[in-house]
Amino acid sequence: MSTDLLAELRVVDDTGVVPLASIHRRAQTIRRRRRAGAALAVGAVAAVLVVGGASLPLGSPAGPPRAQAGTNACTTGYGFGWTDRSRWDAVPHADALASVIPPTKGLAPIRGVGISEERLDCLPAVPAAVLYATQPALRGISLWVDADNPYEGDPGIEATTVRGVAARSLALSDGEQVLSWSEPDHHRWYVEASGLTATELATALDALDLSGGLVRSASVPAAWSAAELPTPPTSRRTQTWTVQYGPADAAWNRDRVQLTVQSASTSPAQAASSSAALTTLTDVDGRLAAYTANGMLRWNADGIAYTLVGSGGLDRLRTLAERVEHVGLDDPLVTHAKDLADVADIGG
Repeated sequence: MSTDLLAELRVVDDTGVVPLASIHRRAQTIRRRRRAGAALAVGAVAAVLVVGGASLPLGSPAGPPRAQAGTNACTTGYGFGWTDRSRWDAVPHADALASVIPPTKGLAPIRGVGISEERLDCLPAVPAAVLYATQPALRGISLWVDADNPYEGDPGIEATTVRGVAARSLALSDGEQVLSWSEPDHHRWYVEASGLTATELATALDALDLSGGLVRSASVPAAWSAAELPTPPTSRRTQTWTVQYGPADAAWNRDRVQLTVQSASTSPAQAASSSAALTTLTDVDGRLAAYTANGMLRWNADGIAYTLVGSGGLDRLRTLAERVEHVGLDDPLVTHAKDLADVADIGG
């Protein structure tokens, strides 16, 4: 539900795929909210390459206007495509993002590297908390404060009650639930949850102390963990480092792998809030990571978000992820690689 979905390439793992009905429903919701003329859209399985995703801290302290409409509020923007290599030194944070997987057994050679940029129409609403539980099965709850329900107007929205007040709810076909309501202190809340029933979700929410527009950590039920949240973005201008592995003519098969690197703006645990049944929480070098059944592994480290896409399952991607190294733009692995702008994508 974020621009990270642009990294969901045509790789599909054997362990399962996102239900088509859910994709269509999400796409319909996003199409209703998309502004005319926007060049970037997310919400369905994306087509080819990452063209951005997370916002880097480049703006003024006040920052640009922030979305107040939940996680679908900033799904439009303008992509600037691949940056010419001669201008890489001028790209903000390029040195911090440049990373590769060194040559290793079982990984094809580098197919190409690139830096892309985009500008989102506004900053995404950032969760107040991301909660997850792993027993008896994975469950996830993400909460946003003072954010509208982006699904409002969907014919499936129903009136309900949560925390003793009137609320609006929607059950999506992939098992995700969304809820929105206003607390007595007038703070508005929007929740996405997956892996638990409506009753279980209501019980978990009832236990939370949300006073002052905050999720008070002492009130989080013992069965749940609160994920570490990255620093909120302050700029709509984003940069993405991409490196692909595989033969120049490789379709999306076992030999094709893609690593993308951006400034972290979401927690990997958020995947459990939208698709718990298709998500496995794991770790990369001791840091929380999320693997989804479409062949994507995501983790954060030192304020940087990494996404590794490929086939072969969790074990293979986790092994490759733990080999990722930061490099300079003048590293031979980079300078000897082709520009992705010059490498044709032949699909899958």
